[in-house]
Amino acid sequence: MTYERSDFSNLYRFIEQAVRSGELPSAVVGIGDRNGILDRKAFGARADGTPVGEDAIYPVFSVTKPIVGLAVMRLWERGVIHPGQAVAQHLPEFGENGKQGIKIWHLLTHTAGLDQSPIDRWFEGELPDEALGHSALYEAIASTAPKFPPGTAVAYDNAAFTVLAELIRRVTGQDCETYLREQILSPLGMRDTGFEVSAEQAGRLISVLAPEAYKAREEAYLKAKLPSGGLFSTAGDLLRLGRALLNEGRYDGGSIVHPATLREMIRPQTAAIDSEPDKAVFGLTWRLHVHNRGIINRDLYGHNGMGGCMFWIYPKQGVSFVLLTNFIGSRLDKVHIHNVFASCLKE
Repeated sequence: MTYERSDFSNLYRFIEQAVRSGELPSAVVGIGDRNGILDRKAFGARADGTPVGEDAIYPVFSVTKPIVGLAVMRLWERGVIHPGQAVAQHLPEFGENGKQGIKIWHLLTHTAGLDQSPIDRWFEGELPDEALGHSALYEAIASTAPKFPPGTAVAYDNAAFTVLAELIRRVTGQDCETYLREQILSPLGMRDTGFEVSAEQAGRLISVLAPEAYKAREEAYLKAKLPSGGLFSTAGDLLRLGRALLNEGRYDGGSIVHPATLREMIRPQTAAIDSEPDKAVFGLTWRLHVHNRGIINRDLYGHNGMGGCMFWIYPKQGVSFVLLTNFIGSRLDKVHIHNVFASCLKE
């Protein structure tokens, strides 16, 4: 299925109006299909007044999570781990303080019940910047007790991804950043995606508009390389990932995951645990909209980021959608964006 540029004019008008009104400081929209990039369009200006380019680099925050999830699933395919294993089988100290029943599946589905307070306390300024470093943060998380029995509730879990990063380190001997680059980013040619921005890339980096409480901690946060939300990326790079996902995990020369693995990742895993209408349902690190009554097309998977970024795959229509923006605290309803985009797609 092919879509002409004009098909997306309603979407572009919607985003342009959001930028003109100040609801979004800037934005880059990207649309792709199984063959590559269909279109990219940039809106707004940088802090110095220069126009934002289509190759602008944004912090994508929690869009990081499913990318790390794909890397974890490669370990599953190799037989190194599987979701039914207890985390403590690989990280013995993690099983202390009532966490021995937490399985890798719980980490991947936001059902582990981990205590988020080490991260929260850092953001509130109660802990030094060093506390957000991987080893210190993992040790703090490992020393806590869970908030509920694993698998009995769904609670958005940033701490789980620090544990997954430690799991990667223990079983591969590589830190999460190195493993992610070798297994996902480099094979897909995602050259502008990583946990830091080089001096050469710095001129394309877009700063985040955010409350003072965040801005005071921004530099340390972005340097922490959090596996729950530390990546920077561009629309073009995310559309490269989208192309592979639309081709069931395949790309020119290989695959990031097997088609069966991807199907399991995007199968609703938590619907039976929490079936409340409009509540997020998770696959294995992917967000799903199977319970969201406000969305025209619920057959999609993806993730959003704290700064307003969106990365979503529409498998039946064969397209991927990226919105990069930079406003923590925006009131722009992402459901509206989904609906405007979905109405642009010809069946």
